[in-house]
Amino acid sequence: MKILLYGIRSFGNLAMIVRSVEHFGYKECYVYNDRESERECVRSDLAAYPKGLQRRLIRVSGGAMARVRIEVIEDYEVFCKNYKGRLIATSVCAGARRLDEVRFRANDCVIFGTEAWGLPRRVVTASDEAVMIPMLGMTQSLNLAVAVSIVLYEGFRQKSGN
Repeated sequence: MKILLYGIRSFGNLAMIVRSVEHFGYKECYVYNDRESERECVRSDLAAYPKGLQRRLIRVSGGAMARVRIEVIEDYEVFCKNYKGRLIATSVCAGARRLDEVRFRANDCVIFGTEAWGLPRRVVTASDEAVMIPMLGMTQSLNLAVAVSIVLYEGFRQKSGN
C-alpha cells in the first residue's frame, strides 16, 4: 500500500506522516499540491529545504525524513492514468466503506486530502473506491497525521495477518 497526500501544506504534518510511513514498514509516499504557488512547500529531497527546517523535519519525523522516499507528483491526472493499482480516496461521502471493511492490496494508493477541506469531489469521484474512518465524537475530522496513521496501521495489520 502507498499513500498520496493531496494538497498538504503543513511541514509538521508531513514530518509526522513520514514518521508513521516508516514506522509501519512502508518506504515511500506521494505528494501533490494542486496550487502552483504551493508546489514548493514539499520537496523530494530533504537537502532542498533550508537548514533550520531540515533539522526540524528530521527531529519531528524521528529521522524518517532522511529515509522515506517522497515523490512529488507534478500532474495528478497523469499519475492516476499511469498508476498500476486501485486509487482509494479517504472521504466521508455517500458510498464510502468503513476502513475495517476494505481489504488493502500491495499496489493500492490511499489518497488523503487536507484537514480543512478533505479531497476535491472530482478526486473522490475519479477514485476506484472511497474509505472512511468511523467516528463517534462531534469533531468534524481527525488531524491529517492521525488519520494517515490509522489507515497505515490497518494496512499493516492486514499485511501481517493480525
